[in-house]
Amino acid sequence: MLSTKERVYAERSRATERYILSTMPALYLPLDRLDGTTQFLSADGYGHLCTATGTEGSNQGKKLDGVDDKITIPDHAFWNMAGGQWAMAAWLKPDDSANELTIIGQREDANNLMQWHIQATGKLALNIRNAGTYDVSFNTTMSLVRNHWQFLCITENGDSYDNHLDYQAERVTDTGRANNFAGVLSIGHLTDGGGAEDYYDGAMGLVLFYPRYLSPVDFYRLREATEWRFR
Repeated sequence: MLSTKERVYAERSRATERYILSTMPALYLPLDRLDGTTQFLSADGYGHLCTATGTEGSNQGKKLDGVDDKITIPDHAFWNMAGGQWAMAAWLKPDDSANELTIIGQREDANNLMQWHIQATGKLALNIRNAGTYDVSFNTTMSLVRNHWQFLCITENGDSYDNHLDYQAERVTDTGRANNFAGVLSIGHLTDGGGAEDYYDGAMGLVLFYPRYLSPVDFYRLREATEWRFR
């Protein structure tokens, strides 16, 4: 029989699960429940096969070491960003690293890639390279706090990119957008256009991808529904 604390936790987990699934994510990775297995299915309605390399598990997520740890997911029609409306979101706790940290990347080849990442300064940034040209390349003025859980999101709505970091928000106007890259979606890693290996160093608790724009209200509701797992 479950104790009162265990029962409350189970009920809250079910409520969170129902809410997240009601938002119809194309990718839902609750990394706080993984048990160290190297292959697993995503928790959305599509069951993407995910392969974890060298990551350590905990009750709050996966710890990636910044050296060779990553999670890869095969290419899928949902990762097509060419339509101009998509969103990525994640709960992160980056370690003290002076390196550039990839959150999510997709690479077809050196000339065609997408990288959502944290600069060495801590600022959130996005690079999209099409046919050898960086059609999108910007960093926000918002910076993550090291060794602290934060919820962040980037979402495109045609000619602008909305960036969210907890209760901060910043819109970047940019008419550039991604092509439909034929490459795996890589959580915590990207080989950039110059051949450098950019890994994520720290904990990841949740990763979401949507083939649509997320409004500020959508973001804050997701944050409120999931914050209890990480704070």
